[in-house]
Amino acid sequence: MEPKDEEKVKKNFNSKTSYTLLEMFKLVRQEDKELEWIVNNVWNKLLEKWNMSPNRSKCDITKKNCLSDKGGNLHTEGSIGMHKYVICLL
Repeated sequence: MEPKDEEKVKKNFNSKTSYTLLEMFKLVRQEDKELEWIVNNVWNKLLEKWNMSPNRSKCDITKKNCLSDKGGNLHTEGSIGMHKYVICLL
């Protein structure tokens, strides 16, 4: 593999794996289920981060938007993350 191609492969790999992990953690948070392959102290640190005030307030705002009873069209999908955007461009 040529050096110029290696950089593209690394970038593509990092983009796809980070998106996959993001989606995996999203599912884990929704189901409140621990992943077996994550060491306990790392799992506890993730839970701490997810329960910090900025993360909780963002989650609460999103939940409130999804449960809105104002009628009409509500945008509930959120913005497209950078990782998903990059994957769509590839």
